[in-house]
Amino acid sequence: AAPADAAWCFEPRVISGSHGLLRLQTRLSGQTADTRYFASVYNLQSKGYRDNANARARGVNARVARRLDDRLEFTLLLHHYDAPYLLNPSSLDKVAAGDNPQSARGFVVSQGAAKKVRQSQVGLRLDYHRVPSHNSALIIYGVERALKNPIPGRIVELDRTAFGLRSEHEFVWEGLRLSAGVDIDAQRDARREFANEGLPDGAAASDERIFELVKYGAQQQKQRETVHSFGPFASLEKDLTPALVLTLAGRYDRYRFAVDDRVGPGTGERSMDQFSPMVGLVFKPAPLTRFYAHAATAFQTPTTSELGNRSEGTGGFNPDLEPERIFGVEVGLRHYLPRYRLGIDLALFQLQIRDALIPFQIEDSQSEEIYFRNAGKTRNRGTELALDYAPHHDLRATLVYTFGDYIFEEYQLKGVTLGGNEVPGVPRHRVFASLGYRHAQGLFADFELERVGRYWANDFNGPALGRDSVPAAFRNDAYTRADMRLGLNWRATTAFVSIENLLAASYNGSVVPNAFGSRFFEPAPGRTLRLGLAARLSD
Repeated sequence: AAPADAAWCFEPRVISGSHGLLRLQTRLSGQTADTRYFASVYNLQSKGYRDNANARARGVNARVARRLDDRLEFTLLLHHYDAPYLLNPSSLDKVAAGDNPQSARGFVVSQGAAKKVRQSQVGLRLDYHRVPSHNSALIIYGVERALKNPIPGRIVELDRTAFGLRSEHEFVWEGLRLSAGVDIDAQRDARREFANEGLPDGAAASDERIFELVKYGAQQQKQRETVHSFGPFASLEKDLTPALVLTLAGRYDRYRFAVDDRVGPGTGERSMDQFSPMVGLVFKPAPLTRFYAHAATAFQTPTTSELGNRSEGTGGFNPDLEPERIFGVEVGLRHYLPRYRLGIDLALFQLQIRDALIPFQIEDSQSEEIYFRNAGKTRNRGTELALDYAPHHDLRATLVYTFGDYIFEEYQLKGVTLGGNEVPGVPRHRVFASLGYRHAQGLFADFELERVGRYWANDFNGPALGRDSVPAAFRNDAYTRADMRLGLNWRATTAFVSIENLLAASYNGSVVPNAFGSRFFEPAPGRTLRLGLAARLSD
């Protein structure tokens, strides 16, 4: 119940649509003189477009922010997510994805491929405003996660607890802004893995009962994994002139991974660290024009799952898997032409990545486990152009074009040099256009059009050396899809109808890079209808 003196709004929503979709959501928001609060409860259930793709998820999100006095404010965040079942239809080869996109392979279904997840998070943020030029913040969080995940060949159970804190401080002097802080995080996983002996003959389930039916085989892994990280950072921003701003920043990250293997000899630990500097310039020759340029390094470690999934089947962490180390440069322009009501955003970028993390599967028809390896060097180069045009106050158009030239520069795989090949899973061209209309009487309409270019699904950019197959079987074809949404805001009620994939294009929404058996493709739904209704009740 909201406090008696609160200004509050209660908003129930319902969305229904094709493929058995039903989403119920209720939101409550309000504010008193010194407190702001928000809560959302939702329940989602779907039969799924493809076979073995049913899903159910529910959750609660809440936020309370309260000002204690003129200097101190705290914010409390709560999140709980519970998915009793998320069935997995897996991927298909090119022929099956084109001829029967709704299908799922019989072996995947018989293995009870699904996921059951429950996660709770709590976070607390304290903001202290000593004076306008001196602000501090302390953030503390905790996470608890439980996972049960039958996949072809294996059943994974994982219990995770994690917590951390972030302390940051900001000082402002005349023309100078300094911020500094530290991140400290810890994570502990209890991992158990078993052979997956599948469902009993003739048994089937399309909901949470699947976890009662799937049969456990011999235990393959039982290990405790811990991760500790420490990351101090600092940033200095200086006004060199009224139009030119210099930024210098740096961050040091250190991670320590440890594993205690209770089944095999995989016990051990690994440490990874890097200092990542950054320098940037912003030039503002006019109030509505901004040029910028920056150069920075970045550091990304493998996750515990990526380290623990070893293609040789042993426990412990992969001693050969290294973190990604990135050096990037970006320059850009942001400009607004008020006379034409046109906004322009242009960016050019290049990333040099050493030891990029690449997913792959081994040649085993009884497994779909995803493993990881490092590519020697990759280069990501591209440009992004966005135009935002508002010819009238109730009409807005957007056009976004992205070009990406992502290639391997140095990469040896199975004795073959792959330098010059495209990185799989990334289209070279993507165009997005939208047109939105908002009438003062409440009528609204949106139309979106997206064109995604073709891209490769494996590192070889076609069949491996000595394999007899056509290159098209390893390439996700270009596609165009359109979405439309019509609705009405009337008093405190909103109703809408949307049609996704209006042109009923046949396409694959994503791929599994380097999948075994050329089963890369995950078909996307055809034409999809959604209906929604929301009501707002406020004081």
